[in-house]
Amino acid sequence: MFEPDDAKLKKIHEDYRSGALLSGEMKALLIERVNSFLKRHQEARERAKDTLHAFLADH
Repeated sequence: MFEPDDAKLKKIHEDYRSGALLSGEMKALLIERVNSFLKRHQEARERAKDTLHAFLADH
């Protein structure tokens, strides 16, 4: 969901398991991905509101 590239995901996993990637760095990666997801979701929600309001106004 947050990392579609399996090769990148495997590298993150290996780096974290080996200690090359620390917990704080892992959290920063996740925060970046979650914020990006939420931004897209909020934009889609706003577009859906416009569509819903237009639909309800017509009926």
